[in-house]
Amino acid sequence: MADFEIWWMDERAQIRLKPVDPAYLVEDFDRWVAHENSVAAAQWRQRARGAGGEA
Repeated sequence: MADFEIWWMDERAQIRLKPVDPAYLVEDFDRWVAHENSVAAAQWRQRARGAGGEA
């Protein structure tokens, strides 16, 4: 069983799920989130920078 984070993509009225375990992420997730223009992606990049990660 995998745990998920809820992503709300503001330009579409949908809820999207992101696996918490990086082993379940698509291979190009980091590249995708770097270019995605959404509130959820911006927050992810901000959290990654705050945690010392690359974004």
